[in-house]
Amino acid sequence: MRPFRRLALFYARVRYRKVPEPLTRWSEHGGVFWAWSLEELVAEATWRALPRRVRNLAVLKAASSIGCPWCLDFGSHVGAAGGLREDEVRDLHRWRESSSYDEEQRDVLAYAENLCATRWSRTRICRRGCAAASARRAWSS
Repeated sequence: MRPFRRLALFYARVRYRKVPEPLTRWSEHGGVFWAWSLEELVAEATWRALPRRVRNLAVLKAASSIGCPWCLDFGSHVGAAGGLREDEVRDLHRWRESSSYDEEQRDVLAYAENLCATRWSRTRICRRGCAAASARRAWSS
């Protein structure tokens, strides 16, 4: 195994206490390893517009919308380490009715859910939601 792959496995072991299964698969193939590693590195380095807790909620909502059990499991682990409360994770499937989320979190959850929807509904709903969020920001400043 190449030195960078060993380093990536070591880093994952330190950060997550064990190596995530997809990384063990990626490390066997150099091209896949580098493509996914760079994608993850860029995503982690640039996703700074939202607070970590809200960002973790968005990732979990997207995982639940597409039905990825591994993503939900791993995202819950990362979210708990990042400060998500148990009730926020538990109420994720009924976030519209839950009192666990504030207005910003609801906007982010709606956006994440709509990104996983069909293109037509995503465009229509996101335009309406983005216009409402812009209006709220304009009034608050």
